Amino acid sequence: WQARLAAEGLTAADLQYCLAEAARQVARVLDDATGRWILQGGRNGESEFGVTGIIDGAVQSFRFDRAFEDGGERWVVDFKTGPVGGAAQSLQELIARHRPQLQRYRTLAAALYRQPIRTALYLTALPRFIEV
Repeated sequence: WQARLAAEGLTAADLQYCLAEAARQVARVLDDATGRWILQGGRNGESEFGVTGIIDGAVQSFRFDRAFEDGGERWVVDFKTGPVGGAAQSLQELIARHRPQLQRYRTLAAALYRQPIRTALYLTALPRFIEV
């Protein structure tokens, strides 16, 4: 990761911050029961799963961060690693910004799977799970 981030032009200080933040978020996700549930995710779990389908008459391709079956339902979870403000408005803005993306994911997943589809954001920096 260091070489890839350095190739993006990060300074040594920024590189160290990014690596420390990534390690912090991974540790928080692994310490979180919901984070572990997502990663271990029931049956037929898939990570970085590429899907293509027709939505509104156009061919569209996406990559599900995590999809799995649990309790007779298919979950599609989108990880968000960026910082999130503590104010409710910031979370509401984040949800509003990503709702159309998750609606597209739900549409494609419904064409692929027989189970009811549920979608969620998982904010790794907090960590926080938000069904959308």
